[in-house]
Amino acid sequence: MEMQVKLTHSTFGSRVVETRDFSRTGLFLVLADVPAPPVGSVVQVQLQGLPQEAPTLPMRVVHGDGAGIGLVLSESPRPGEAVRSDGLE
Repeated sequence: MEMQVKLTHSTFGSRVVETRDFSRTGLFLVLADVPAPPVGSVVQVQLQGLPQEAPTLPMRVVHGDGAGIGLVLSESPRPGEAVRSDGLE
């Protein structure tokens, strides 16, 4: 299922792009005419096309290829980091 999201980053402002894949903790955005932010940078993402305005979420770029970028929620652990089951930092 493809969705439109507003992607915001300091290098290009805000652009509406489409998802290619998504999961509970992240998504892949197709970047046709949008420059890819560097891996490790934080972007703002907001789902578009809903009856009410969706929240804007901070997401971290974890990989990119010629088609787009993979993002995880910025509070999600980085690859290799342990996840605590008690909810404490």
